[in-house]
Amino acid sequence: MKKITFAGSSKFSHIIIKNLLKKNIEINHVISPLIKIKHKKNSPINEIITLTKKKNIVFSQCENLSNNETIKLIKNFNPFMILVASYGHIFPKEILNLPKIGCINIHASLLPKFRGSSPIQTSLINNDKYTGITIIIMNEKIDEGKIIYKKICKIKYYNTLFHLNIKLAQIASKILINNINKLYNNKFKQKNQNKNLITYAQKIKKIDGLINWKNTANKINKQIKAYYGWPSSFTFFKSKKIQIIEATIYIKNIKYKYGQIIKKNNKGIYVSTIKNIIIIKKLKIENKKIINTKILNNTNFFIIGQFLKKM
Repeated sequence: MKKITFAGSSKFSHIIIKNLLKKNIEINHVISPLIKIKHKKNSPINEIITLTKKKNIVFSQCENLSNNETIKLIKNFNPFMILVASYGHIFPKEILNLPKIGCINIHASLLPKFRGSSPIQTSLINNDKYTGITIIIMNEKIDEGKIIYKKICKIKYYNTLFHLNIKLAQIASKILINNINKLYNNKFKQKNQNKNLITYAQKIKKIDGLINWKNTANKINKQIKAYYGWPSSFTFFKSKKIQIIEATIYIKNIKYKYGQIIKKNNKGIYVSTIKNIIIIKKLKIENKKIINTKILNNTNFFIIGQFLKKM
């Protein structure tokens, strides 16, 4: 069999490699960037490490892809193909030229829309109706390679970053599994990206999760869905950081001051915005466990009339 090196570091990556291995597609080397491994058992890097150990696959963390040692390491595995899914670093020419058919990137958008590191989050923030998977032959520029496969995916109103990560990874896995022989035999069509449709998804910073209660309820709710998990959407109350995990919108045109807690019941905590109201259904107070609507209604921590703040 023609061997594959797989490069990835996220939940999206983990789902794809897991699905490929279930179909006995031979992956003999997995690489991830050298990042601090979180202690959480279910962190993406730890999940990938556990999977590679179980399947007796060599796992390497690479500090710098341009480093001669890294290039030599990958070359020694003689990959016929390098599959890249949410790796997070630019691949130099020396590595791009190693496999016979090049490096293949699995990107979670409909390229050339949302080139960059946060395509799923940007689709949710923009309230897009559709996203998808695009598979390209990589070149030295970010997400600019020729398209070999593309599949559209509808975004449903309840979808969060968590949901779409799984959904799009499953779509990508199916494309690769169904077309693996075409990839092995270099029998796929290549199509240039339409330069007139190029847009970019900017790198997300932790501060992007901070909620501005002067925004509309709709905009805040999209933010909560897009930043689910990391960086999360958060606010402050009584000097404590409050991570908002799940919310919904309550249409009410009565004017309140921004960020004011106006009501509590079994549906959640009602907070005012510039337009309509956010109902917080699930949250996490700093250094506490996640709490849901029933507990929120009964807790004395959140007081009607007081304000959630930016800081």
